[in-house]
Amino acid sequence: ELTIDESATLAAVIRSPAQFCPLLSPASSLQRRNLVLRLMRNLSFISCVEYERALAQPQHVIRDDEQSTGPHLKEMLRVI
Repeated sequence: ELTIDESATLAAVIRSPAQFCPLLSPASSLQRRNLVLRLMRNLSFISCVEYERALAQPQHVIRDDEQSTGPHLKEMLRVI
């Protein structure tokens, strides 16, 4: 399950994955996440309290490493 702020981060990346990638551009990703949260609040998808809580959350990024699950899938995609 995703939190509201994590969901907003994923929604933010859709617009431009290269520009709003949390790994490559953390500042622009955070700005875009906050915009998505504001839109969610304005459209009544979340309450003002949920908005404030989500806005206060730091952006967590889990860096990939070679020990992660699914290296066989990465290798298959790399070969293709």
